[in-house]
Amino acid sequence: MLTQEDVKKIIAAQKKVFATKEDLDSFQEEMIKSFSNQQIAVDKYAKKSRYLFSRNG
Repeated sequence: MLTQEDVKKIIAAQKKVFATKEDLDSFQEEMIKSFSNQQIAVDKYAKKSRYLFSRNG
């Protein structure tokens, strides 16, 4: 049978090891924002590169 101390250890481990649905949702939102920012940066670079190559080539 589990003691009160065992229950406390299990609860503490759950907080440190396992992600909750809210954690995963937050992580997914952060990843979407990060990907969006990277895509915008790549698009800007491609636009500038196209312009420079068309002037020099």
